[in-house]
Amino acid sequence: MLGARFRSAETSLLADDGAEDDSLEIPPGVNMGRRRSRAVLYQLSGHYKPEKMKTKIKLNSNLLHSSEAPLPEYKTQALKKSRFILSHYGMFKGCWDWMILVATFYVAIAVPYNAAFVKTDRLTMVSDVVVEALFIVDILVNFRTTYVSRKGEVVSDSKSIALNYLRSWFVVDLLAALPFDHLYASNVISGEVS
Repeated sequence: MLGARFRSAETSLLADDGAEDDSLEIPPGVNMGRRRSRAVLYQLSGHYKPEKMKTKIKLNSNLLHSSEAPLPEYKTQALKKSRFILSHYGMFKGCWDWMILVATFYVAIAVPYNAAFVKTDRLTMVSDVVVEALFIVDILVNFRTTYVSRKGEVVSDSKSIALNYLRSWFVVDLLAALPFDHLYASNVISGEVS
């Protein structure tokens, strides 16, 4: 009885002129509702073409069809900047940030090790000076690197960049760049002259 209901419902849906076609036999265990859903989805996926929306803002044209990650809008804008201003999303700045990260890991490992185990002439003295010089140069680089404002705009004005950096990470970077171990070794902190 159940099969007869499915067959009559299926044949009424499949008939072109609306009349029932009793020549179709539905095998037992076949879910005709699932087959019909798949057929409808297959047809819709092949024939559905979204209409192009016309807008005044033109973003990246490959936004929906590209396999790459989409770029934020500020990266697609033409940036007007001095040639001495670095782009915050440029290749140089990306490599520089990785180098600073490696130097930070070095400091996180070497400083506690030297403080705990090494008492006199350290073998890592030269590498410590190089890392501290990198941190000082990083401060200078950050004074010349663009940033994204709260409005989502790329700021490339050197005065605005400097003020933003002074208000944000400058103090932390300055404390990280000061060579406290060398100042202590040369008795500058204690006020004694060696």
